[in-house]
Amino acid sequence: MDAFMKKTSEHTHAPYPDRVHAMRVKNEIKGRSASSDETTSTILLDSLRAMQLDENGHLPLVFRQTDRGENFVLHEDDDSIVIFTCDKNLSVLKEYPHWFMDRTFNICSKSFYQLFTVHGMYSLQIIPFGICFTDWEK
Repeated sequence: MDAFMKKTSEHTHAPYPDRVHAMRVKNEIKGRSASSDETTSTILLDSLRAMQLDENGHLPLVFRQTDRGENFVLHEDDDSIVIFTCDKNLSVLKEYPHWFMDRTFNICSKSFYQLFTVHGMYSLQIIPFGICFTDWEK
C-alpha cells in the first residue's frame, strides 16, 4: 500500500486579525440560518444589532464585503437608507421573472423605521437577494 503525504506550504500573507470577528459573525449567521426556523430578517437584525460601528456610525469595511471581496453595501445614506446586496445577487436576480418583496415596520434599530427585503427564486428555492433598511414611513 502506497502512502501519500501532503506537503504543507508556508503562509505567504500577513494575518488578518480584523477579519476574525467578521468571520465569527458570518459563521453565526450561516449556522442560525441552517439550523433555525427564524426568518432571515430576524437573524440579520440580531447580528447587525450586535456589531460595532466605526466612528462615523457605519459598518466596518470587513462587514461591507462578501467572502469573495465583493462590496455588499450597495448604497448608504446617513440615517436614511442602507441597501445590502452585491453585483452578483443583482445579476442573478435580473435573470428571473418572479421577485418577492416584503417590508416590516418597527423592528429595526432606532435609526431605521422599516426593513424591506427582495427575494427571488433560484434553483427552486426562495432566496433573499437584497435587504434594505430605511427611515421612510411610506
